[in-house]
Parts: sequence; structure tokens; C-alpha cells
Amino acid sequence: KIVSGFKYTNADDVILSAPQHFRIGNKDYLVFQLSNGTLKILNRVGSVRIKVSEKIDFSENEVKLYRNNFTLTTNKGFLYQIDTEGAFKKTNLNLNGDHGMDATSKTLAIMNDNI
Repeated sequence: KIVSGFKYTNADDVILSAPQHFRIGNKDYLVFQLSNGTLKILNRVGSVRIKVSEKIDFSENEVKLYRNNFTLTTNKGFLYQIDTEGAFKKTNLNLNGDHGMDATSKTLAIMNDNI
């Protein structure tokens, strides 16, 4: 349902999973993935808070908040981390397409080939 006052009312493509809410300091972040490879990071009223220009081949794992960075993995085995200023860090971990990832604010766990 459309919420009055929320500015983001029409997605460019199909939203892959339910939007996630994160809070860092006194700022709210709504994060979700689109099927065209776009990662949307919005504020509480639906305006873009962080613009992510790079297209991402999302894995089946959700976006997690790890050390105040939005952290996710790709089908090609990369770990992406985006900070609150929009700085992008991409690390090739050589993961299989069916790897698993979970994170808390201080712990990052990745499972690949049962390791």
C-alpha cells in the first residue's frame, strides 16, 4: 500500500525482496534490491539517501549491516560494502554462486563449499 508522504511510489523494476530498515546513528535507511541490478538506499520518506550507480549481480543473500557498511555478495563471488557516504568497496572472495552470508554489526560469516 502507498503511504501518504512517502516519495518513492514507483520502482524502476521488480523489487527482489522486502525492503530492510537499518538505523545508523540518528539516520534511517531503507534498503532493497531491484531485478535490474540496482541497489536502492532511501531515507525514511523515500528520497534517495545514498546513490549507488554500479549495477550489481545480487546473490540470494540479503543486504546486511556490518560495521556500519551495507554489505552484500554477488553471484560472481564478490563482497560489496557501501558506507554511509556512498564509498564503494568491492572484494573478490571467489565464492560459488550458492554461497551463504550472514552478518551482525560486528561479525561477518560466509559459507562457501561447506567451509
